[in-house]
Amino acid sequence: MADTKISALTDGVAMQSVDRIPVSRSGANVYLKPGYFPTAYGSRPYHDATAWIGPGVMSFTNNAITANTLYHVPIVIPQKMTITSAAVYVSTLAAGSVRVGLRNVNADNSPGTLVSDMGTVSVASTGQKTISSLSVAVDPGFYFISIVSDVAPTMSGNNGVWAPPLLGSSPNGFVPTYLSRAFTYAALPADETAQSQTANSGGFPAAWFRNW
Repeated sequence: MADTKISALTDGVAMQSVDRIPVSRSGANVYLKPGYFPTAYGSRPYHDATAWIGPGVMSFTNNAITANTLYHVPIVIPQKMTITSAAVYVSTLAAGSVRVGLRNVNADNSPGTLVSDMGTVSVASTGQKTISSLSVAVDPGFYFISIVSDVAPTMSGNNGVWAPPLLGSSPNGFVPTYLSRAFTYAALPADETAQSQTANSGGFPAAWFRNW
């Protein structure tokens, strides 16, 4: 079977719309939603050196983010791994920084304790911005990417048309794609459990991770 992969982060590149991706491992057929990748090729989440794990999306768009807003974006990490790099893609620059982290999920699907504040990247120029030399061990499961900026760059992310309904939905058709709250730019909070979050639909900024 031909390999299916996500290439390096690019500005506004659409992914193919598919319900599931067939993956064969040890003679068994496993079907996965886009954005969920198994360790079929050793210890890496995917065997191609250009591939990253990110939020499950149908297509990417450029989202202007709001300064001093803490975004919590759902992500599924499909295997035990040690994250060594995190990245964002800046489409329109702003003279400031973006901070990225990973956060546990509470039983009610709200943001919980911080797994890692991975640090910051400058968004004063466009293109892929990478935080390297990380060592963040994670187990498979549902997490939140936490993102905050002191300015308002435009970043690549989900276009809001589709994302795995990890945050649930309502009978009136509202499907939240991310959570957020006002937060003055600083190191990421150790625990978001007691904070009130706004459930949002539509596009959101994203970050990507890899383990090599």
